[in-house]
Amino acid sequence: MVGNFLQFVHRLYVRYSTTAMLLAIPQVVAVVVGFSTLPIILKHLSHEDYGALQFVLAVQAWIVVFSGSNVTTGAKKSIVDGKDGTLWYACCMRMKLLFPFACLLGVGALVFEITDYFFVGNLAKLSFFVSIFLIGAYVPSVTYQEYFIAKNKFKDLAVWRIISLLIIGGTSAFTAWYFHNIFFFFGLQLLVTAIVGWSGMIWVGVREKVFSSYKRGEVDTGCYTYGVKMIPSQIIQTTASSLSSFVVGPFFGFVQLAVFSVASKIEVLCRNFLTSSLYTIFYSDFAQRNPADVKKILYRYGLHTFLISFLLGFCMWLFGSMYIYMYLPESYKMASVYLGILALGFPAYVIQIILKTVLEAFWLHKELIFIAIVPNVLFIAGVVAFGFIMGIIGFCIATVVHAWVTAFLYCVLVFYKDTVKKYMTRFVL
Repeated sequence: MVGNFLQFVHRLYVRYSTTAMLLAIPQVVAVVVGFSTLPIILKHLSHEDYGALQFVLAVQAWIVVFSGSNVTTGAKKSIVDGKDGTLWYACCMRMKLLFPFACLLGVGALVFEITDYFFVGNLAKLSFFVSIFLIGAYVPSVTYQEYFIAKNKFKDLAVWRIISLLIIGGTSAFTAWYFHNIFFFFGLQLLVTAIVGWSGMIWVGVREKVFSSYKRGEVDTGCYTYGVKMIPSQIIQTTASSLSSFVVGPFFGFVQLAVFSVASKIEVLCRNFLTSSLYTIFYSDFAQRNPADVKKILYRYGLHTFLISFLLGFCMWLFGSMYIYMYLPESYKMASVYLGILALGFPAYVIQIILKTVLEAFWLHKELIFIAIVPNVLFIAGVVAFGFIMGIIGFCIATVVHAWVTAFLYCVLVFYKDTVKKYMTRFVL
């Protein structure tokens, strides 16, 4: 068993060593920047302001759903096939979809600010900042890197990710330290993100000739249909993932939301260190293979992957707890408890990202819609039930249960879909 495990690790290194190294560098930078700037930000911004910001970011994540994020996800498949103009087409279509919803957010924020509707006055101002960013720069900032993933240009991807992380992270820490003001902090962060995002989009469009490919009609419009079909399921999925922030802030206070968000941020930073690299590495690899061959690979190495992710999850909790107690203000110590619970779901997220990559690589939108609806509806019910009984700890438990239920359903859809259909047919007949 141990010999097979070590052999698996060696094969991963041989096949993906160069790629993994290129992808690991920006992930390391992300972790370093995130962990080094967080104490500065928390020290110089009030708990209430930081908690209010997390609430507004949850609102942003929910509104972004209506732009159809899977439009750009679907575009990667076409770019792999040589239709590079699909990237700019996807970007333009997403901006059109997002525009009216971003405008509604901006108008609503102005109305609430004028009428002083919110008891936390900063919510309306921060929401207005978000609306401007969504209208002018959000979509390009999350689109251009998809080209590098589709084309296996991991060196370019690494360079742009590092540039983005250093500039945005450095600006955020500096403004928090210098101004001690949530509006300068968030406003400059969005401005720098917009500049970097449009710079990347123009770089890809001109240097990689994506714009000229678009003009020549090298476009697959199927990515738009694919992305729009996924919007209803994404609404449920995003509502579920953001529900804790929506509930904790208004019902438990934005100070408690700040503490909870610290645990969540640490968990996401550590998790993305692995899952983001796995998705980027495997997408183009899976897309160029036969689905049956991909399943054989996953069957063979699934257990080894689970063992690695379990060990990494434990290390994440140990490191995160030490970090919280050593570097963060005393009032954030409870985040260690929340992090310990959330870490139990780490192996499930690794399973999810690998199997989700399989479904996205082959445009299996029906399976993705199912996986986005069923477990997330259960999660919404779980958050309400566990949160009502156990408070924020209940939210953490519901999050872990949701992660494992989702991973189980991914396994069923990827490996046993035909078997389930057969038994369901027999049952109905």
